Order: sequence, then C-alpha cells, then structure tokens
Amino acid sequence: MDDSHSVEETAFVVDEVSSIVKESIEGAIGANFYQQNRVNVWTSNVVEQCLSQLSKLGKPFKYIVTCIIMQKNGAGLQSASSCFWDNTTDGSCTVRWENKSIYCIVSVFGLAL
Repeated sequence: MDDSHSVEETAFVVDEVSSIVKESIEGAIGANFYQQNRVNVWTSNVVEQCLSQLSKLGKPFKYIVTCIIMQKNGAGLQSASSCFWDNTTDGSCTVRWENKSIYCIVSVFGLAL
C-alpha cells in the first residue's frame, strides 16, 4: 500500500475543501443581489451544502462550518479564529467569496476522529 495515498484519503486537504466551499456558495448565492430577507436562507444553504459534500468525502473528521454574509456597502469587517489542536491531523480553511453586492466568508474546521 502506498503510504502517501492512504494519508491523502484521511487528510484534511485545503484545496479539496476550498473547492467544495466555493461550489456551495455559488450554488446558494451565485449572482443574486443582496437582499436582507434572504440572508438567513443563504447562510443555511451554504453551510448545509458544505457539510453534505464534506461528509460524502468519507474522511474521518468532525466538521464545523461557519458562514458570514455581508452586504457590500463600504463597512469594515474583521474576523479571526484560533484553534488548539493537532496540526498533523486537524485542519481549517477559510474562503472569501464576493459578487457585485455580497461578501461571503466561510470557514471550515476539520477535527480528526
């Protein structure tokens, strides 16, 4: 058995997770313009789609997904996170996405089982 292949199957691969997040955001928000009354639905759809696709990877992780949606109006937003975990097995990924009227920031934390 190839060790590097088996590690890939159980590792938190940032590029793989980023692709899932971007596809989930595109699917949930896409080219929509900011509408306050749709933000709750959009955030729920983004995190549920991310979790659904992440679980299909079949990797030994518990996942935490957060989503922030903000209207592009010149306001500032600062965000930070910190983790106390095993860097050899656990991982995180943050994706910043935008269209003409919306910023969307999604963070995924993968905690090895």
